[in-house]
Amino acid sequence: MSISSVPLSNAQLQQAKASLSLVNPLALTDDQILERVYITHVHTAQRYDVDSIFNVTSSIIKRSTVAADTVVVKAGTPVDLIEDNITVSTFNPPFQKLKRILYKMTNTPHGEHYAHETTMWILDELKSYSWDGKAVLTLAAFSMEYGNFWHLAKVPSGDQLGRSLAQMNNVYSIERNRQALADYNILVKNVLIAVECITELERLSTKGYDSKDVPALSDALQEIPVVVYWTIITIVSCTSHVDFLMGDSEDGIEISNFGNKLSSILSKLKAHLTRSRKEIGELEDYWRRKRVLQTPTEIVEVLKVLIFHNEIQDPQVYDGLNRQRVSIEVFRQKHVLLFISGLDSIRDEIRLLHSIYVGLQEDPKEVKGYRKEDFKILWVPVVDDWNRLHQAEFENLKLDMPWYVVEYFRPLAGIKLIREDLNYKNKPIIPMLNPQGRVVNYNAMHMIFVWGIDAFPFRPSDDELLTQKWNWFWAEMKKVHPRLQDLVSSTTHVPAVM
Repeated sequence: MSISSVPLSNAQLQQAKASLSLVNPLALTDDQILERVYITHVHTAQRYDVDSIFNVTSSIIKRSTVAADTVVVKAGTPVDLIEDNITVSTFNPPFQKLKRILYKMTNTPHGEHYAHETTMWILDELKSYSWDGKAVLTLAAFSMEYGNFWHLAKVPSGDQLGRSLAQMNNVYSIERNRQALADYNILVKNVLIAVECITELERLSTKGYDSKDVPALSDALQEIPVVVYWTIITIVSCTSHVDFLMGDSEDGIEISNFGNKLSSILSKLKAHLTRSRKEIGELEDYWRRKRVLQTPTEIVEVLKVLIFHNEIQDPQVYDGLNRQRVSIEVFRQKHVLLFISGLDSIRDEIRLLHSIYVGLQEDPKEVKGYRKEDFKILWVPVVDDWNRLHQAEFENLKLDMPWYVVEYFRPLAGIKLIREDLNYKNKPIIPMLNPQGRVVNYNAMHMIFVWGIDAFPFRPSDDELLTQKWNWFWAEMKKVHPRLQDLVSSTTHVPAVM
């Protein structure tokens, strides 16, 4: 009789069926894992005070890894955990749930497929928890075993009960395989970092950021379920291989495989988190600047949010008249004509502003209740990507400007506000701001071109008044000289307001 014709017992049949259903998680794609994980998830997002339980858990893990490092670095040296002032939390941990999870992990046989089965069981057990809650509670269950082991490792010689428990837990054999212990400890540290990243990303997700403003956070959140899966399965493997701590197991392939996988995922997760922090920082900085611009109280503060980055402690501008840098405080309690432009083809605008600059020095010193000496001109060059050619052209243009100039070779801190709130569209504009920082005129360029210094103090109402006067004068002139329009059209030009 051939071997294939030998009938199988019931036990063998069950084992054969089980082997067909075994899943090697390392052979699964992220999409396949995501599909399996989502089946277990109920969208109630139960948190169970995740922050409190994570604070206690991370403390246990950190203290334990310090103890392990001490043993790895100096064999035979008594373990002495560093002291801290961690306050015992008043929350009540889900003790029974943690014990069930720990029992399940501890009794998981070696093998990637068994770790997968236990991971799916844990995900189902924690199906109503938020994604970070699933990872935190699993880590908390592991910390009960890992922390207890290293707590016993530092039992003083006079504690007979503690020493007996340490002996029962085989704590005194930890030096048999220090390299295995070192590898295991590194993996535990990476697991903690992964859980820290998961909890931070979940916390950021509750802040209500729009995905278009923080795309990195949106990308990261899409990957969180898969990251949680790999984090939990690594914890399961660490727990089922706790005999590594006593040097009783040489089978390190499984936790090594999971460790490599987690390291790869962790690297990507950290990158997402770094970009998310950067984008959120930029967004919150934009909102802060936006609030100042929406409710201005002082011109200097408005100029700061439009131009200068936060790290600039003493904002300065270039004084074209005296050829030196001066504090931005020169604009306090002043009216400011902001000349906003690029570097190309602005010679005409410079000549126009030069006539205004000269007119501000001439009599009469006061017009319509405004003193000319209280009006300043500030050039704000807009260059998206400064290079040496740009800097050379900037220096060349600056020589023709007796007024103030923003001298800063990087993107302006408030360029988004300049484009949105001041409506800068890459063509020169001259917004007019009063001493309180409010925009009096969003673009005085046209009225300055038409009226010159007569447009002072450059309010839209001044433009309207001058236009009305000119229209009246022109109408009266045409009454006296009916053919004046034809003569003027053929020989010269008249202001655009005609």
